[in-house]
Amino acid sequence: MMQTWNLWKDGNALEMMDLSIRQSCPSSEVLRCIHVGLLCVQDCAANRPTMSEIIFMLSTDTTLPSPTQPTFSITRSQNDPSFPAIDTSSSVNQVTISLVDAR
Repeated sequence: MMQTWNLWKDGNALEMMDLSIRQSCPSSEVLRCIHVGLLCVQDCAANRPTMSEIIFMLSTDTTLPSPTQPTFSITRSQNDPSFPAIDTSSSVNQVTISLVDAR
């Protein structure tokens, strides 16, 4: 993700494009997909587009909002209202299953 962001902000996002498709894909479409992808990984989930917004962004030639630098962490923001409270118990009935069987 960090490499993607750095290439984007430096104006070199097309360097991510696979060489085998470079001639067959319009660069403007590739850049639009990268742009939408960066919008989808915004730090605050409330700033991320919904699926219907993503479809609209990819299927029209509308102006897209500027992405902000994604945060590179594995923690959840305690102040983010889009995430429900996390239940810290291991199970509802305190029973665990440690043996995995195929059906």
